[in-house]
Amino acid sequence: FCSATILMCVFLATQIERVSGRMLLPEVSDLYNIMHFLIIGFLASEIITIASKAYLYRRDS
Repeated sequence: FCSATILMCVFLATQIERVSGRMLLPEVSDLYNIMHFLIIGFLASEIITIASKAYLYRRDS
């Protein structure tokens, strides 16, 4: 998930003039929007990692 988020943000950075009006927060700069996507992606990947570890730990006990 983390790799997919990074790949998506690199794609957005290369296509910034095409997607500038359709970002997460249109009133903020495009580079800040990409940073927001990266932070959300990192947080989501950590949540998925911790949840899967907790699930597997509880399943084995």
